[in-house]
Amino acid sequence: MPLQMFTETLKKTLNSKDRKEKLMAAELFLGIVQGLKHRTFVEQNAFWTEMTPRLNEFFNVMDEAEDAWTVAIKSVLYQDSDLRRLWWFIESLITGVKKTTTTNDVVQAFRLRCLLFRRWRYGEIVKRVVAIAWSKLPFSITDSLRNAIACVLRSSTLVRETNATASLVNVDSRFYPETLDETMRKFIEQIPMLKVDNEGTVKSSRSDPTLTSFRERETGRRRSSSPAMSENKM
Repeated sequence: MPLQMFTETLKKTLNSKDRKEKLMAAELFLGIVQGLKHRTFVEQNAFWTEMTPRLNEFFNVMDEAEDAWTVAIKSVLYQDSDLRRLWWFIESLITGVKKTTTTNDVVQAFRLRCLLFRRWRYGEIVKRVVAIAWSKLPFSITDSLRNAIACVLRSSTLVRETNATASLVNVDSRFYPETLDETMRKFIEQIPMLKVDNEGTVKSSRSDPTLTSFRERETGRRRSSSPAMSENKM
């Protein structure tokens, strides 16, 4: 069957170490998933049951193919009118971002960015992703992960603020996006728990070893612009 042929090809490209193969895998994935909605539930369930573990493993080693996969996944999640057809995949992204450790900040950031939704009907997903973002904030030590967390919190708040004058009478309170005031309050409460050392320097990690504190950068600028340094250069 054509679906099985495409699926087998996707498996092979996911296992490849070649960058071009990884890029091609993103396009194959996009095409298969967009066409999968026309298949029966049994076929969809079989595909996702088999492919979800492979995708989880692949995301940890996709390296330079991250941009292509970000575009592919967002195209799938944002353009599909009914996310129930993609629930297997969404659950795998959420489960994956919960399990990854601080040594995989880039992968965590990738998964979080893929789960940004700005629509009311996906409030349950948004609430779960926001909760994960808050839980990871005190332990995030790289720009990549902190930026992803900021995007998640902004996305949720933007939905609420954009609809500030809308009536919420028909929306279950469990699914209310956080207001800007709530987000700012929580963030301020988290500040004392952010991972910094006694010098006020953000600790680095393997995924982003170049992080330096504002104090260090300013010290470096002052040294490079000092008269003594200028004389030595002359």
